[in-house]
Amino acid sequence: MADHGEILEGVNVLLGVTGGIAAYKAVDLASRLTAAGADVRCVMTRSACKLIRP
Repeated sequence: MADHGEILEGVNVLLGVTGGIAAYKAVDLASRLTAAGADVRCVMTRSACKLIRP
């Protein structure tokens, strides 16, 4: 069985984040995807950057 750190190994994820309240959830999502082995890249709107500092 694969270790949790290897489940998404080799998977590329592009995470789009907008300026809604759910932007705060994107931080946790990116962290969980990375912990599972994914390579996560984020694209943020200017509004999202006001809520979350990249």
